[in-house]
This record gives sequence, C-alpha cells and structure tokens, in this order.
Amino acid sequence: MIGIDLESRSRRTGFTLVELLIAMALMVILTSSIVYVFAQAQYLVSSGTAQVEVYQNVRAAFEVMDADLGNTVRTVDMEFFRDSTSDPNGHFDAGAGEDIGGANMRWHEAGMDPYVYAMTLRQGFYDGDRGQRHANDSLYFRTLTTEGATARSLLVTYWLDVMDPVTGAPRERPILKRSVQWFEPNPVPHFSPVQDEDLCYYVTGMRIEWMLRDKRSDSPGDFFTAEEASRGSRRDPANPQTILGDRFCMNILPNAAEGEAMINAYYRFHRSDSAWNERGIVDRGDGDGFGWFRPANSRMQMVSEGDSIYIFGVPDRQPGRPKLEWKFRDLRVRKVVYPSSGNIERIYFDEPLRTGPMGSDTQIEVEYRAAWLPPMVRVTLRLIDERGDQVRTIARVFRILGA
Repeated sequence: MIGIDLESRSRRTGFTLVELLIAMALMVILTSSIVYVFAQAQYLVSSGTAQVEVYQNVRAAFEVMDADLGNTVRTVDMEFFRDSTSDPNGHFDAGAGEDIGGANMRWHEAGMDPYVYAMTLRQGFYDGDRGQRHANDSLYFRTLTTEGATARSLLVTYWLDVMDPVTGAPRERPILKRSVQWFEPNPVPHFSPVQDEDLCYYVTGMRIEWMLRDKRSDSPGDFFTAEEASRGSRRDPANPQTILGDRFCMNILPNAAEGEAMINAYYRFHRSDSAWNERGIVDRGDGDGFGWFRPANSRMQMVSEGDSIYIFGVPDRQPGRPKLEWKFRDLRVRKVVYPSSGNIERIYFDEPLRTGPMGSDTQIEVEYRAAWLPPMVRVTLRLIDERGDQVRTIARVFRILGA
C-alpha cells in the first residue's frame, strides 16, 4: 500500500509571494489602462461637447450677421435724424440743430464729426487678462429687417465687450455683442433705447475686413483692414519692403496709434478753417447744357456708373461766387471719365448741372457726399472653448447685396 504525504501536499496548496506580486502588478496595469482609456474618452467627449457648443454659438452669431449685412443700406445719412423744419432737404445738415439718433451706438472720439454718415469700420486691439494682445474691431452700419409684414430700418453695431463691469479688468472670455436702435414714428416720433444682445460668449478676438477694389480697373480686389485701407499699408508678401494698394478711405480716428484706424464707406468734401482739403468742382461744360463734376483730389475708386452723389452748395462760404441753381440734389452717375493716371477727370450725371450766371468763371466749388458699400465683409473670430484649452480661428465672408 502506497503512503500519502499529507503534510507535503498541504505545503504546495495556494500561491507563492512572487505569483501574488505578479498578479497584483498585472491588475494595477490593467486597472490603470482602463482608467486612462476612460479618462481619455471622457476628455474627448467633454472636449467635443465644448467645441460643438462653441460652433453652435458661432453659427448662430454668423446667421444673424448674414441677415444684417446682406441688407446693409447704402446711404450718406446713416444715423437717424429729424430734418430741419425751416429748410428740409432729406439730408442731415451739420450745424442745423437737427436731432440725431445713434449717439449711444458709436465711438466718441475727440475731433470726430458729431454725426456718422455711412457704414463705419473701426480697427483696434485690447490686452487680455493674461497680457496677450487681441484684435478688437467693431462694425457700425444701417440695415433693413422685417417684423411680420412691417419693414424696419435699424442701426447695428457689432463689438466685443472685453471689460468686466464688476472688476474693471479684462474678461477671461469677452462677449460678442450686437447693439441695435431704430426710429419709432408712432404714437410719438422718438428714437428707441439701444438694445444689446449677446451673440457669442467664446470670442477672444475679432478682425473685420472689407473687400475693396478700384471699379475702374480689372483688379478683382482684396480684403483690407481699416488701417490698410486708409494708410495704403498692405505689404507685398514676396517683398515686405514694398507697399501695395492705394488709400481707399480716409482715417477718421484722431491720433490713431499703430494698428488702429477708423474708416467710413463714403467719399466727401473736407474743409479746414482756412482752406479746402478736398472739395467738389462743377464745370459749366462744353455748351451741351449738362456740365460735369469732379472731386479735387479723391480718386473715388469705389464709385462707378449708376451710383448717386449728393451735391450741395454752401453760399456763405463762397460769398460773391457763382452758385448752382439749386441747393441740394442727389444725382445719378451716367458716365465717369478718367485718364490713365486713375484720377477722375469728369463725372457726368443723368440730369444737367445748371448754374446761375457765372460771368468769366467756368467752375464753382461745391460740397459733396458719395456713398458706397464694400461688396463683401470678412469676419475672423478667435475662439476659446469653455474649458479654456482649445483655441480656434473661424472666418466667414458675408456678401452685401446692395453693393
């Protein structure tokens, strides 16, 4: 009979210490892998959700912009006003004491005109909460909208609210806002209060550019910032020392720092206290009874046949000089004549430019305003999601139907 060593068998039952250590190490590795995969999945879901929320906000904001910019109004009397009762002409007259709407919609700068005549782009910057410099552009314009069967004209401003009203410090996440105002004719005519709407909470920078082109050339045009349009500061990428383009607009921001500018979408006369800096000239013509007009210095690159120019005389500034037979007139451009230099030589209108007796004079000086619109506007937004770790740049081009 074979004997059984029970003591030896009992000693071999169970796991050794080495086996237990190996098993625990494998368990730790497996558990760590599972936790890591779960954490990564959770991060991806969270990050994706945050990005989707950002894109939804931006898409909604862009849809509002598309509706507003598509119906932008071409005008040289953009802000609302109550016409003079003593000498009404349908246009705003500086110094006539006319009430102005929109004063709370725009930027108050020393030396600026008290009235904004046309679509305006302001280029600027701000320093963020961490010291970074971000684009901070604003756009101010007039548009048409409908409420039911009623059409309404609105003043609209797109801008970044970058300062925390409580702390006075820059916001970690500025807010893209839309401010609107309108004229309410009934029951008592009045300007509505300015209404602010939050469009997007994730915008840390906004750059706005206008598509500009010389309508008298074959150039397809390009997008310009306000500074590039007013200072001719576009540099050739192939040769950074070469400045491209021309001054399409006048910078109306007094004492602007480098990288800051403000431009209007219209051409106009300009007169200092002592002399004309820009004026319009009316010539009695070549005996055909029509006469012609030209700006003294402006190239008016964005004006062409079919556009309108508002011409008006200022008798008290030209005592004893010949005058137009009328004070104010909106004239439709029939033909633009220009030499190879690109400066306008003559503009003919659909109706005569009649003058009073001119004697030996052949020309008279007039004031003018000529509105235009950029055919397209490009808005570039710099975005950061709610987690603060994903930065994106999104751009969209908006077409202006009335340009």
